Amino acid sequence: MIQNSNIQNSKLTSNLFYCVRLIILYIFLLSNISAAQWKKTNGPYSGAELSNIIPNGSDLFGMTNDSIYVSTDNGINWKSAGSGLPDASGLRSLFCLGSNQGSIFAGTFDGVYRSTNEGESWEPINGDNKVNTRITSLGFLDTIIFAGTQSMESSGIYRSTDNGVSWVRVDSFFYNIYVNCFLTKNDTVFAGVDGLGLIRSVDHGETWELLDSAGVSSNFIVGMLIKNDKIYVGTLAGLYCSDNSGESWKKLSELEMLTFTMIGDYLLTGDGYGVGVLISSNEGKTWTPRNNGFIDSYSNSLWVSSLASYNGNLFATTPQGLFISTDTAATWSIVNLRTVETTVYSIVSSNNGTLYAGTEAGFFRSTNKGETWIAASSGLPSYIVYCISIKDSNLFIGTTKGIFRSSNKGNTWLPENNGLANPNVIKAITVHNSDIFAAGSTALYKSSDNGESWNPVNIEPAPVGISSIIVDGENILAGAVNGIFRSTDYGSKWEQANTGLSDQHITSLLSVNNKLYAGTYLHGVFSSTNNGDKWSSVPLLSNDAVHSLAAYNTALFVVGTDYGTKIFTIKDSNLVSVYKSGLPSQISIYSLVFQDSILFAGTYEKSVWSCPISDLITAVEKDVKEYSADFHLYQNYPNPFNPSTIIQYQVANSGHVSLKVYDILGREVKTLVNEEKSIGTYKVEFNGEELPSGVYFYRLHAGSFVSTKKFILIK
Repeated sequence: MIQNSNIQNSKLTSNLFYCVRLIILYIFLLSNISAAQWKKTNGPYSGAELSNIIPNGSDLFGMTNDSIYVSTDNGINWKSAGSGLPDASGLRSLFCLGSNQGSIFAGTFDGVYRSTNEGESWEPINGDNKVNTRITSLGFLDTIIFAGTQSMESSGIYRSTDNGVSWVRVDSFFYNIYVNCFLTKNDTVFAGVDGLGLIRSVDHGETWELLDSAGVSSNFIVGMLIKNDKIYVGTLAGLYCSDNSGESWKKLSELEMLTFTMIGDYLLTGDGYGVGVLISSNEGKTWTPRNNGFIDSYSNSLWVSSLASYNGNLFATTPQGLFISTDTAATWSIVNLRTVETTVYSIVSSNNGTLYAGTEAGFFRSTNKGETWIAASSGLPSYIVYCISIKDSNLFIGTTKGIFRSSNKGNTWLPENNGLANPNVIKAITVHNSDIFAAGSTALYKSSDNGESWNPVNIEPAPVGISSIIVDGENILAGAVNGIFRSTDYGSKWEQANTGLSDQHITSLLSVNNKLYAGTYLHGVFSSTNNGDKWSSVPLLSNDAVHSLAAYNTALFVVGTDYGTKIFTIKDSNLVSVYKSGLPSQISIYSLVFQDSILFAGTYEKSVWSCPISDLITAVEKDVKEYSADFHLYQNYPNPFNPSTIIQYQVANSGHVSLKVYDILGREVKTLVNEEKSIGTYKVEFNGEELPSGVYFYRLHAGSFVSTKKFILIK
């Protein structure tokens, strides 16, 4: 009896001590009633995709969709040089670069800008405002500047003979033409016109004539250059050449081109079928792929959007960033241009305090709480890392090309795909005791030998697109696009557990204190207290797009949404706070992890942010009273898509709403919504069947609310 009493007293003391710890923690958190302060960590960063690269003296200038960079060491390192350029609020704002007589010129959505101090500052040179519109091409002939404009009212060619002080339209013979590029040869000016082909001026741009011989007309011209006094024109229908200043043309190749350049005696192109870079040593008659060192993201296709040569080096841009070749395209390596915030799909913390991040730009780690992030992607053929799991001293990651393992903190990676279907996108990996579970595109896999081999788990009906797995003893739950799949005997038998789920597209799962939580794509969070037999919607989240869930001990429950994070108490799932202080107004939280006293959040295209746990709670009554619906534009699903996708948006006040789709040049592609809408959440389908593959943007405009998001069409 004395022994039993001691045991009971010991248990009571332990329970009291545990409760006191929770009370102290809760009081400590509540004592910090100031708004949560989020701060951006220093990365991870992806490589910027430069659309133009031009030399200016000993410097190189490169342009992305919304900024300009300069390199002073032949393209090895780059720094920002975009101060003073206009901002298009999420859409593409920059379109072309030019260099003339020591100055740099930028074609923007708001006219022509010039820098006379190597990009340190920029000034508009729109003269009498005749060219304060989208400038998609620039050309120079001595001191004369040519600008190709694109607008609904007046598209064409403008000329300035006084360095931008005044402009005159000089294409009166043609009506609303879109000029893609210029080329000057002696006193002759050539212009590549969208849907029309080549036009030429032999009098400094005063008058123009259409060159319609040899099939050059009506082709989309991607680039022009002069080599050995011959003019080469690259188009979407092939390569053309003229040795008599454009009087006649010869077709050299049927190759569909996206970009075009030369180096020495070689011609190079990025083709329109995802083959990558091709090189020709015989004036374009035959072509050979040169892609050693490139990394592709979304498929086996490699898209090269721009090519440039300078001082013996070649530069190529892909969706993964800028690559350089110093051996005439024999090999390529990524350039140190990691300045673009990236999407962080997964973030985990190890026992030794290291943070690991799986991103759209590869695998990264930080040993100092995000102050610095180191890229660690050696051996990974895919640049997208969707998920990370730690087992003993091994790291396992799920990518667009299957599963990879590292035993040295990500310094090198080896594939572990024996038994997996090929190809297989892996979006969730979970370790339980000696087993590893991995979610493939069409199946759930299990490995009992540290990933050396994988066996499919038989689930009927089959789950589609599993994105989350949790294992608790004999219970396994898998969240998929078509609901929750559950096994209560460690995977031998499976059943669907969707009772009460109004949204069966599951994005995340979490088990805390004998309670299950499921995040959904469009309708917030659901909870279950009976192992998934029945699910109930969590209050105040019914219209949220949820991407991630995390818990801190048993005191905090954090939900990552398309509108930042939301904090709950574990006990009753009541909303405690909606924290956005320090965060951008539009930010999607794709991953969450607690490390020591900090919450880290991986975001969509905004890298990793952090917030002290002590800042995560304020008064419950205050936040619940102040919480209300907001205007919001959600990320489309699926993304990438082919050919259709769903866009959801939320309206906080009745009024006029427009939802439009734009291409990479900022041109309107389609109007999806243009009408009065009452308060509520809406869905609309966009079909891109008639559009080419590429990056597009969709923008919601409702009252003073404007939001833009990017999506990718892949065919």
